[in-house]
Amino acid sequence: MIKSTPVTEAQSMRQAYAEELTLLGMERDDFIILDADTLGGTFIKLFVENFPDRHITFGVAEQNMFSSAAGISTTGTIPIVNTFGVFGSMRAIEQYRNSICYPNFNVKAVISHQGIDVGPDGPTHQDIGDLGVLRSIPNTSILSPADRIEMHHMVRWMMNHRGPVYLRTGRSAFPSIHGKELDHYTLVEGQWPIIRKGGDITLISNAAAMRVAIKAVELLERENISVQLLNASWIKPVDEKYLVNLIKKTKGVVTIEDHNVKGGIGTLVSEIMSEHHPIQVKRIGINDTFAESGEWQELYEKYGLTIQNVFMNAKEILNKI
Repeated sequence: MIKSTPVTEAQSMRQAYAEELTLLGMERDDFIILDADTLGGTFIKLFVENFPDRHITFGVAEQNMFSSAAGISTTGTIPIVNTFGVFGSMRAIEQYRNSICYPNFNVKAVISHQGIDVGPDGPTHQDIGDLGVLRSIPNTSILSPADRIEMHHMVRWMMNHRGPVYLRTGRSAFPSIHGKELDHYTLVEGQWPIIRKGGDITLISNAAAMRVAIKAVELLERENISVQLLNASWIKPVDEKYLVNLIKKTKGVVTIEDHNVKGGIGTLVSEIMSEHHPIQVKRIGINDTFAESGEWQELYEKYGLTIQNVFMNAKEILNKI
């Protein structure tokens, strides 16, 4: 019997994905798994152990895997390609763009190991630019769930959606931010869940960096600052009207992301707000540099993904009002 980790326990998104996909494999048989020598790193070994006949391995050949997925999708079977962020968003990007997104084929790409959260794997495996690359490609949806509850709903949305989907998972474990029950979360395409309501400042984060944002909320509220915290889990498409209506109730925005500040959610928010409701946006993330190798906590501290940095940027916005 396949069991999933309780939603109340801290869990990495790659594990949450693998467990959810394995449960889904018992419900439907219209999809197969493709991997490029990353069974352990992406955690899809769990699925393969339960469904060995629904798996194709390509070795270290991501371009071939993506091209083959395009062909497989024309047969009516849904292929899910699995690899690390740097390989999915760069090595195989030509195949994803031209062979999958251009013809709008029904291929799902599930990509792990984003940002400096990958830690000791080092800069060659620290994918700090995937959002900047993928957002510019038409026809693809981009999802970045923050916990097991959101992963449950997004995996099922992905499998029912017709067209290319890029789903981000992650390396480190962190607790649920959407409560304790799967059915207490409502997935709405393009809308960013409200984690905390507030009227002074808006913080926006996602995935692993949400750990910093949540702690920053606690620090700001101790200073009697009312904080709205949004989870930017829908990277593409984004319901712009919904987002603008939320942000304009506050005095400014601080984005916190484990991604290059160029091309990430800070850039996305700036684009939307500058067009619809100009407001100050402060971006916290990797400041356009390659990081070093180390534990994620050390790297977050060195490159400014810290509670104090969020606090100071929020205070700077409010002090200018």
